[in-house]
Amino acid sequence: MRLQLKRAIGIAALVGLAGSGAVATAANAAEPNPSVVATQAASVAPLKVTAFQRHLWGQLDYYSVSTDAPKGWRKTQLDVGMARFTSPNKLWNLRVDGDLEGRDPRTFNAAINAKIKALRGTKNFRVLSIVDGSTKSLQYGGYYPTKTMTYTYTDASGAKRLVIHRVFNPIGHHRVTEGEISAGGRVTDHVGLHKVVDRATGAYTIAG
Repeated sequence: MRLQLKRAIGIAALVGLAGSGAVATAANAAEPNPSVVATQAASVAPLKVTAFQRHLWGQLDYYSVSTDAPKGWRKTQLDVGMARFTSPNKLWNLRVDGDLEGRDPRTFNAAINAKIKALRGTKNFRVLSIVDGSTKSLQYGGYYPTKTMTYTYTDASGAKRLVIHRVFNPIGHHRVTEGEISAGGRVTDHVGLHKVVDRATGAYTIAG
C-alpha cells in the first residue's frame, strides 16, 4: 500500500535531508568551511535566491528522490536518499534526505526531539522556534504536513550560524516522517533560507 501511494505521488522519470536514518549533527546540516565564513560573512549580502533547478538522485532501480535547489549550488550525494547542495561561496547549503519512513520511521515529534538531543553538545546551540505547518506541493496541489525547527549555534570559526530544519510527509501521514530538509546560513539569511526550505519541500517527490 505504501509503495502504491508513493507511486501515485511520484513521477515516471525522476528529483532532493540525517544520513542512513541517523540524526544529523549541526555540521552535517549547515556547516560551511570555517575560514570562508570568517573572511566572507561580513561582506556578503543576505541570501536572495532568484532561480531554482530540478535535481534527481537515488537508486533508480529501487527508488528515487527529486526536489528543487537554488540554481548554481553544487550537489553532493551523501547516501542513497540524501544529497547536499552547497552555494558557490560556501556560506549556504541545503540538505535533503528522503524515504525515512522506509528506513527509520519516526513521528514528527520524535524526529525533532532526537535532533535536539543530538545537538545538545553543540556550542551555543539554541532553539528559536518549533512550528507545525504545511507546504503546498508544486506537483500535485495538495499540502504536505510539516514540523519546522529553527535554531542557532556557533561554528568552528566563531561565527553564529542559523539552521532551518524541517520534517515532513508528502503523502499526508502527519505522524510519520518521510523526509527531512535543512538549510543553513547566517542569521541575516533567515528569509532566504526559509524560501529555500519551502521550495525544496514543495518540489519534493519520491518514487519506489
